Amino acid sequence: MLVIEATPAGSYSETRVRGWLSSSTADEYVAGVAIAGCHIADPSTGRSQQVDVLVLMPRAIIAVEVKGLHPDIRTGTIIAESNGPWSHDQSDLDPVHTLASAANPVNQTLSAALKTKHAALEHNPGRPFVEAVVALVAPQWSAVTLRAGVMPDGFEVVLGESALRAALSAHASKGVPWTAEQAFSLINSLNLGRSVTISQLIAEGFPSGPSQPTPPRPRTVPWPPPRRSTFGAHRSRPAAGVREVRSGPHRDFSHRSRRTPRWTPSRLRYRKRPRRHHLQQVLAVVTIVAVVSVVWWLVVHFSATSAPTPTPNAPTPTSVLNPVPGTDHAAR
Repeated sequence: MLVIEATPAGSYSETRVRGWLSSSTADEYVAGVAIAGCHIADPSTGRSQQVDVLVLMPRAIIAVEVKGLHPDIRTGTIIAESNGPWSHDQSDLDPVHTLASAANPVNQTLSAALKTKHAALEHNPGRPFVEAVVALVAPQWSAVTLRAGVMPDGFEVVLGESALRAALSAHASKGVPWTAEQAFSLINSLNLGRSVTISQLIAEGFPSGPSQPTPPRPRTVPWPPPRRSTFGAHRSRPAAGVREVRSGPHRDFSHRSRRTPRWTPSRLRYRKRPRRHHLQQVLAVVTIVAVVSVVWWLVVHFSATSAPTPTPNAPTPTSVLNPVPGTDHAAR
């Protein structure tokens, strides 16, 4: 396996794991590339998390967290559970060092695998699943065993070099395939593209092929198509050197070049009708309404002035004759 050291080893255990992955016999060889000490960015927080070893194989991707056992633990059994701290059956020592906010390395490793998955989705459209492995490194010349309980899906705890190789070999043919170009794209996104070439990745078992199929370029067809002038096309052209003489009102204008409108993909919409037609309709409607209004006003006005004014029914006044003084007595 090809090993790329992004950062120097921070502990003796990490140095031993890097040596296990880089040196192996033909029977124990695992094809792939291991990126040691890389940082994976977290889009939600804008910060990065260190992954001790990121193993990328032709059909798998694994985030490995390296944990060295306490130097005083040389015998006995390490009890690893998904909940609560890990323990040693022969002492009260903490077998592994964990974060202050975590009881065991499970959540730390799963978090690194999740961030790696988000980073891998941008380079492999097959939605690869990232496995999480905690590799325990016991002190040299020790006889320590491991007893792991029920772990989350995609999580595994191993102890020693042989168990780590077995775990990598078990996951080597289960995941989504990676091409050499896709693997190089992921490595280059970590700013480590100068440490490996596509030829080296092909030598490690990655197949060669495009990372993503190039979609066919859409064919743009002008619509509506330009009109071709057929005026005078049915007439035969005269031979070379012979001048054609035409008489009568029929004249051929086919020799004149007509500019064909340029149709581009941005002008594929229907043409809007000119506004002159709409303005004429509006003016006609306004004129009709005005004429009807004037006629109605004239009818109402003249009908009101020509009608006689009605008078109230009142009795006809009668004149009363006042007698002249002195006439009444004379008549008598």
